[in-house]
Amino acid sequence: MTKPRVAVGVGLVALLVWMLLPSAESASPPVLAAEEEAPRRSHARAGRSSRRRAPRPAAPPVTRVRERDFIDLVRVEPPVACVGEDVVVTTELRRGMHGLRVSTAGQAGRRAVVRFDEPGVHELRSVANAWEPTVDVETAAVEVEECETQPSIEIRVERLPLDRIRFHAERSVGLGEGLEYRWSFGDGEHAQGRRPTVEHDYAFRRVDGPDSSFLVRLEATDAAGRRAERLANVHFVNAAYLSAWLGQPILPARATALLPEESADGFVSHLEVAGLELLGDTELTSVEVTAFPCRGEGRAAVSLDIDEVLSSTHIAAGERTSLDLFVPRASLPDGTCDLEVRLGGSSSGLFTEAIVPLRVGVDPEDGRRLEGAEADRVRAALQQAGRRSATYAELGLVPGASDPP
Repeated sequence: MTKPRVAVGVGLVALLVWMLLPSAESASPPVLAAEEEAPRRSHARAGRSSRRRAPRPAAPPVTRVRERDFIDLVRVEPPVACVGEDVVVTTELRRGMHGLRVSTAGQAGRRAVVRFDEPGVHELRSVANAWEPTVDVETAAVEVEECETQPSIEIRVERLPLDRIRFHAERSVGLGEGLEYRWSFGDGEHAQGRRPTVEHDYAFRRVDGPDSSFLVRLEATDAAGRRAERLANVHFVNAAYLSAWLGQPILPARATALLPEESADGFVSHLEVAGLELLGDTELTSVEVTAFPCRGEGRAAVSLDIDEVLSSTHIAAGERTSLDLFVPRASLPDGTCDLEVRLGGSSSGLFTEAIVPLRVGVDPEDGRRLEGAEADRVRAALQQAGRRSATYAELGLVPGASDPP
């Protein structure tokens, strides 16, 4: 019964901000600014493919990002885990910190579920950004040990329209026939049965912040009583909340693959942008990238020419739009592992943004977003090259391939 009031509130705030803001042509979007603007280049957007290569800028514009104290602590549960065990990482913000963009262990939101395939001490990093060029980065560690092998199962998360999620239980190991599945969806709802696939609707979740995360738990038991558990984290951007709080529409966006495709000139990532909260179509006008190194505290903001790096700039209201984003390698500082991409535009006279975290480099010391044979292959190539971090292309590897090309 609260949804109509939220919608009315968003509409009133949007109307008030529209009356107070200058025109779309003169308004200055609150994005990370570069010291100088990159030269504009004309490039027809129609018909471009992921093999398109943008010219390398001679001197990419870079600014330093100010640091703030946004994060209170990074909590790791359990602090000592077995190889392959779920580790829940939570970023806790300081009191009074609202509306921040947070990524945890390379995943969007204040919570992440990670696993490691090798023993040792692994570093986990959390990043919190404000809606101005300020950032806080904090790290925590988890110790991973070899343990006795236990039955296991995997959860595959499939996103459906209108905040519905389809969960798949698959790839069980050490379990026999007659499996029964018990699901806990993190919002107080549960399901049980013998079907390995179940759907859940999060559209009516409680919205009290800029995003929502739900820790999903699966327990699978076979006819002999053997049991396996698995966790998954489901994250949503609460676009209506952010739109009301900031006075501007927010576009939920995500990358459809964990690692971008690589070429000699840069990285191509396939993005999905949801215009479900928009009253009118959006035309994207800016791309800002914050680059984070594999190690150390330095970070930089880089401005890119939207006509050179985005396959399309039009986001249709009420629909999900697929885009290809090309990030030139020459635009990024050496040793970059993580990116935060911000797409800015105008919708019904209001500035709007979409934010996507991307992983473009490989850090062998924590193995984030790498598992199993993939992680072993990358670490071996890094050791042979005598490097601490590198991209796939620099190592002569292809993401997902079993052998070097």
